[in-house]
Amino acid sequence: MKTITSFIAVCSTVFTLGFLGAPAHAANSTATRPVTPITHMKNPALARTQSARPANSVPSTTFAYHGGPVMTEPVNLYVIWYGQWPSLSRKKPVVQRVLRTLGQSTYFGINTAYTQSNGKHVTHTVHLAAETVDAYSSGKVLQDASVATIVGRNISSTPSFRTNANTADKNGIYIVISSSDVRNTSGFLTTYCGWHSSGTMGNIVTKFIFAGDPSANLIVCAPPTNRDHSPNDYPGMDAAASTIAHEISETVTDPELNAWFDDNHMENADLCAWQYGKTYSTNQAQANLQFEWRDYLIQENWNLTTHSCSLN
Repeated sequence: MKTITSFIAVCSTVFTLGFLGAPAHAANSTATRPVTPITHMKNPALARTQSARPANSVPSTTFAYHGGPVMTEPVNLYVIWYGQWPSLSRKKPVVQRVLRTLGQSTYFGINTAYTQSNGKHVTHTVHLAAETVDAYSSGKVLQDASVATIVGRNISSTPSFRTNANTADKNGIYIVISSSDVRNTSGFLTTYCGWHSSGTMGNIVTKFIFAGDPSANLIVCAPPTNRDHSPNDYPGMDAAASTIAHEISETVTDPELNAWFDDNHMENADLCAWQYGKTYSTNQAQANLQFEWRDYLIQENWNLTTHSCSLN
């Protein structure tokens, strides 16, 4: 994982969207610190004959706690389906099944070994709180700053994306999932498959993730075994599910980019990127986990207890 060196330059104004209860034109909420996306780098195994394990995934001896908070309270997931997502789309359920049951999985349980300075552990409770569709409100060609804008706009316009106090949810993770016709000019499908970051909206540190359907360039974000076929018949969405699970694990253990990482800012899931452990065959593809009795191929996570990559 690497840190994108350019800040989301407009983050100081992008969140002036009135989601704190003022009219939408009111500039009463300001992001007070820059947002630096932390990316999930592309699969280096571009050829079908290559191993899926990248050289930089070897566990770092410098991986350690740096004093920042982790997410200790039950986590609420808010999904923004960005672009073209028909209401009866069979693609969305591929990701929704994972998000509905992620917190109940032994896979996510790996994250509960991570603590913050007061000794509290990452929560084991994850809830899919709300979803909405955003039909290209920022166009089909995005920049990283556009993602922050999309998050702020949808918090402003979607009551279920806010708390009872009418603010962004401090225990929330806002996930922007783009359809396959959307581009992100900072390197989506060329150098990375997704990223997570945070920004201050009003006085609430708000966590968010960008990922998307990588069908336009599956060779970058799907393992060789699951490009022609996948467990759920949609290789792009199966790949996106793995990326999103990866980013959620990193968000709960390093929500403000100052908690758990190594000298290269490789976070827990990065140490195991593109590694899958023991797999089995299904639907002419490979899988290693089940969510709601459906098969998935999910990248492993760094187990802080065993100091190894694991699914449980």
